[in-house]
Amino acid sequence: MSALAVALLLVNSTCPANTHNWRHGIHDAVRDGNALRVHLILIARPDLLNVVEPRTKRPLTPLQIAADRGRTEVARVLLAHGANVDWDGHGWKSPLQLAASGGYRDIAELLRTHGAVLDLYSAVALGKRDEVEGYLRLASPFGLSKRLANASWAECPWHDTPLLRVAIAHGQVEVARLLLAHGASPLAQPVSRPCYISDTNRKGTVIGLTPGGTETNGFDLPARQP
Repeated sequence: MSALAVALLLVNSTCPANTHNWRHGIHDAVRDGNALRVHLILIARPDLLNVVEPRTKRPLTPLQIAADRGRTEVARVLLAHGANVDWDGHGWKSPLQLAASGGYRDIAELLRTHGAVLDLYSAVALGKRDEVEGYLRLASPFGLSKRLANASWAECPWHDTPLLRVAIAHGQVEVARLLLAHGASPLAQPVSRPCYISDTNRKGTVIGLTPGGTETNGFDLPARQP
């Protein structure tokens, strides 16, 4: 019996024939974290590797779903089969951006080792200060560093939240300091409730962002340590 026949037999044995749907099957298997099933499906149907899930409000590929749900082993399987690591126009965010948004650093690093481009949003969310600074320096000669530091959905296609708020939400104090130094506004796109983070490496340092602006101690950050 061929490998394809075995894969078909195993996949079909775990899903009733009258409800089986290949396209939904791979996306459901990814959500469930079932790496073996994903592998078997792709042996039988390699054309589903980068297919967008049908009839959903968030049309994502299997790798995007794995990154969004933190399914590391499934992501490994998908990448081993050659999944597209970069944004292809579906779901608004690339797999790397989704992993960064969810704080799944292991998946983010896995994607990077497979060639995913470290965009500015992901660099901010992951606390890659040097890379963020590199982006801002590239914009500086054109007088665009302040605009880039304040980037949001209106100007860049990766997210609908200002980069400073992304840094705050992910606890990236050094990146927040860097963005502020380049003119990021703490009042940009006010939110409905305060957002706080604590920097555990520097006792007492708290960043706050409120609908009315910053708290009194909101951005009074200590000098960066060498």
